[in-house]
Amino acid sequence: MRLRERALGHQKGSLNTVGVGVPRSNEGSPGDLAVRRVSNGVRLYVKVGNVWYDANVSLNPTKSLYTPSASSDIITKKYMDTDGTTFMMSANAFVRIVNGANWFICNNSEFHDLGDDETTVGNTVSITTAKETFQCVMAIIPFNMNVTAVSCGVTDEDMDAGSNTTDKRMGLFRKTEFSRSGLDPTTYGGSVALELMWITNAFDGVANKWASCYDKAANFNLDAGDIIFSAYLNPDGGTNSEVTTTMNVWAKKR
Repeated sequence: MRLRERALGHQKGSLNTVGVGVPRSNEGSPGDLAVRRVSNGVRLYVKVGNVWYDANVSLNPTKSLYTPSASSDIITKKYMDTDGTTFMMSANAFVRIVNGANWFICNNSEFHDLGDDETTVGNTVSITTAKETFQCVMAIIPFNMNVTAVSCGVTDEDMDAGSNTTDKRMGLFRKTEFSRSGLDPTTYGGSVALELMWITNAFDGVANKWASCYDKAANFNLDAGDIIFSAYLNPDGGTNSEVTTTMNVWAKKR
């Protein structure tokens, strides 16, 4: 016979059985349970009306319940801690007066001149922190993470000022080990090095128009305790001007 089964218990109105293969519609009565070995393992079925439904419980010979382990299975803790959860951080800034041709870190209503125009990812810019530095912080990183996407945009009255060349950029800087784990805040400051983690290609634009992009291929790591900054560079920005910037960073726990 194709199906060989053994009755486990027989009470009025219900029957529990074990066997091989998906139960057929003409088998059993409403309320019956059937444990069957099928091609993808051992499955539990329940009959409701005239239809057998897979109860979606996978049984393992050595455990009472099978624990999913594939990275594609969203109910595993590892998946939720890494592939399953994306975190987004943002910085949005507007200021009426920006005058300088160096990198400016920016957030809220503050643009802070870094005094350098470094454009090589991985290199650092040395600064002495001031209150304006911390007014520009985008985020404090609470655990190790991998950045998977960055988007940014800027409008600048000086976008086409001066030589009007293709030399504007937006970037992301970090300062490592600048926050402490736990519930006891620690004081930081002084002479520090900000590392350039991500940068756009050089671009040009038109005054008071919007220049923006999104990078879905971003791939760099941030570590617990880092602080990060959105930054804007306009080597032609030699006059007082209104500037608005925005940056969004998406990352996953690693």
